[in-house]
Amino acid sequence: MNTWPWRTSISAWRSWSPAWSRCLRMVRKDSGAERVTLYGYCMGGTMALAYAALHPEQVYAFVAQATPVDFHDEGLLSRWTRPQWFNVDALVDAWGNLPVELMEGGFRGMDPSGAAFKWSELFRRIHDTSFVVPFLAMEQWAGDNIPFPGEAYRQYIRDCYQSNAFAGGRMTIGGRRVDLQRITCPLLVVVAEKDTIAPPSSCEALAGLVGSSERTVLRFSCGHVGLVTSTRGPKHYWLQIVGWLAAR
Repeated sequence: MNTWPWRTSISAWRSWSPAWSRCLRMVRKDSGAERVTLYGYCMGGTMALAYAALHPEQVYAFVAQATPVDFHDEGLLSRWTRPQWFNVDALVDAWGNLPVELMEGGFRGMDPSGAAFKWSELFRRIHDTSFVVPFLAMEQWAGDNIPFPGEAYRQYIRDCYQSNAFAGGRMTIGGRRVDLQRITCPLLVVVAEKDTIAPPSSCEALAGLVGSSERTVLRFSCGHVGLVTSTRGPKHYWLQIVGWLAAR
């Protein structure tokens, strides 16, 4: 797990882009469709947006769920990664791939009281199977992480958090500029109003950066993870998202 071959001098995102091309080529071949709908969550949404900007002719519609776009926002991650006190080069040069423990420690540090509270709540309700079982399943899902590929992390921090080149149309992948204005397909932006990882302002900025004439924003009163794991998801959030997709 700690020996991924990503500690190189080339752009890791450049290596990633052809993989997406192969994947979408197979999807189009299997479905018989010329274009596909892309659905991205969190950083996966940022990467999917980059692909859609480079290959807009392949994308029929796009759903960006809790996807950070404008990285110069009011969130903690934006503040912590500012270049004057976060040396991403020193970190990647020292570690290669970013250790799981470092990433998880950072996320816990965003809400230290919340991390303590959830465990006290578990012990308080330890005999409540209906609470304990989903709690442990959630912990297993949240803890199932792997080291972050070093060169991808370096470019992600530099081009997104530190220089905001992604939102500013200055990021390049494989020598090509990522211009979000090239995305002209129907767009759905899904925002979690209590999100501390991808703050609402960072996500909603996307609607003003694309070239799409049809842009819809859905806001839900939940956090970054709750958007996909809470009990309200299947009954409320997902129904609206699926309704938007079904209409197209």
